[in-house]
Amino acid sequence: MAKPKVNKWKQNAITVAGGNGTGQKINQLNCPAGIFIDQKKNIFIADLDNHRIVEWKYNAKEGQIIAARDGKRNRMNELSYPTDVIVDQQNHSIIIADKGNRRVIRWLNQNQQILIDNIDCSRLAMDKHECLYVSDYKKNEVRRWKMGEYDNEGVVVAGGNGKGDQLNQLNSPRFIFVDEDQSVYVTDRDNHRVMKWRKDAREGIVVAGGNGKGGHQDQFSEPTGMIVDHFGKIYVADQGNHRVMRWCEGKKEVEVVVGGNGEGNQSNQLNRPTGLCFDDEGNLYVTDHFNHRIQKFEIIFITVQIKCEICENTSDDGPCSTDNKIGHKWKQHAITVAGGNGKGQKLNQFNGPTAIFIDQKKNIFIADVHNHRIVEWEHDAKKGQIVAGGNGKGDRIDQLDRPTDVIIDRRNHSIIIADRDNRRVIQWMNEKQKILIHNIDCSRLAIDKHGFLYVNDYMNNEVRRWKMGEYNNEGVVVAGGHGKGDQLNQLHYPTFIFVDEEQSVYVTDRDNRRVMKWRKDAREGIVVAGGNGEGGNLDQLSLPAGLIVDDLGQVYVVDFDHNRVMRWREGKEKGEIVVGGNGEGDQSNQLNGASGLFFDDEENLYVVDDGNDRVQKFEIIL
Repeated sequence: MAKPKVNKWKQNAITVAGGNGTGQKINQLNCPAGIFIDQKKNIFIADLDNHRIVEWKYNAKEGQIIAARDGKRNRMNELSYPTDVIVDQQNHSIIIADKGNRRVIRWLNQNQQILIDNIDCSRLAMDKHECLYVSDYKKNEVRRWKMGEYDNEGVVVAGGNGKGDQLNQLNSPRFIFVDEDQSVYVTDRDNHRVMKWRKDAREGIVVAGGNGKGGHQDQFSEPTGMIVDHFGKIYVADQGNHRVMRWCEGKKEVEVVVGGNGEGNQSNQLNRPTGLCFDDEGNLYVTDHFNHRIQKFEIIFITVQIKCEICENTSDDGPCSTDNKIGHKWKQHAITVAGGNGKGQKLNQFNGPTAIFIDQKKNIFIADVHNHRIVEWEHDAKKGQIVAGGNGKGDRIDQLDRPTDVIIDRRNHSIIIADRDNRRVIQWMNEKQKILIHNIDCSRLAIDKHGFLYVNDYMNNEVRRWKMGEYNNEGVVVAGGHGKGDQLNQLHYPTFIFVDEEQSVYVTDRDNRRVMKWRKDAREGIVVAGGNGEGGNLDQLSLPAGLIVDDLGQVYVVDFDHNRVMRWREGKEKGEIVVGGNGEGDQSNQLNGASGLFFDDEENLYVVDDGNDRVQKFEIIL
């Protein structure tokens, strides 16, 4: 088999902002630093030596100033050498590292608010929990603040042990990136390396560079801009070598992805690159600092990777069809990882399990419906433990009545349950219970990266969203809500829900035999799977149930009546069977009324085999 390739970009870039010489005109930049690209591909640029933030709309020929300096320093509405900018997409405010004024400042509708002052800030980052991270290049540390709570010194999450090259030290930290696990990546500029600090770690690990200053493949010269993709690959602007490098943590493979053709201003050259950003199509944007421009390197290989295992196709070919995430395959004979010991109430048994949640340790949380309990089955355990309910069927605060879904709020490690027949959503935390939402015919739940809770109401044929912690309202309808029906603005007995990175809501519209996708703020949905009546053909579903969508937008759905799991690509007329489809039964390649679905972080597929009172693990074939 040929060695697979990874993402590649055209080596001759397009200038998408600036590039008209150094200056103050609105089509010019002067030593740009950090950039931020929103979902509309608008570029926000920290125009360092012009002391301003410029928004360059998609395909525009010039920018517009959205924050600037008019001549005086330190005034609230003045900037001095801003080095970074991020957009808080919750409220559309702009947060700026105002380096010369030693402060972090927020701009919202021309109003300014100093968030953090007396800090030698260089770069900013925000995580999915809305925590703000700031690098302090003089104290050689990175600190974290909870958004809205700035009346404290923050928490040191990297460095903070003085200038140095030990694993608990930094030397002039610059760009920062925070991943889904709140691990902090830092370009440790004057140590010519990139460090990764796991959450609550006392020291970091070197994940790129660290072999002294130089121009060899395994070296950096003053690394600056940095971003980490979903597969753990680290992209670094190697400023002194005028190139962008890609590293894979724990691997020796290092490569130049763009630049590396010497200092210059040609389309295949860079001059001390700083900021990096990807758009949602995988195009790579580079702040070309001393060429006073932003360069866009268009992607030419659409690739799929699993923790640095990869494959490719060209953009002309379309996405990969086999041996990659689009064509992932799983062993057809599953392993039983929970239950499978007959129907019952023992700790190694279930009675009608329906939905699961799997945490990062591969512990499985199971809604054991007819036992009126939530069971946690630790990784490789032979039996579970009751973590909620288990006190008989009832409506007391410590009881459940046919719980149909469970999710874990990883921020506070609480368990949130759809307590269906009690018509409530309830939270369990440290043996304490709290009703979050009541008088709702709930059956399924989801939570997005912004901390919003989504609940389906199968009687009102709708899905509603609540901001976590704010339940004293009716929530916002995000799907359905127009009565029972089969129109694009209607649902008919919605069950499982999934919310993607853009807050699009996917719903298994059970009695319409389809899966619907509702984009954020849309008035109606689109059919992304099924919708061709009830049946067993590859373009049909019969009582669709469990649902999950992968990073590439592929929809995995349980076809309940046909005892199979289907995969659909949005825009395709037919799906394909990924597991099951071998008739109803209890063999390792069969299912019996399956319901919930889940992937672990290795892409193994877990299926709740309801009628067989077990959870099945289908291992991925790499």
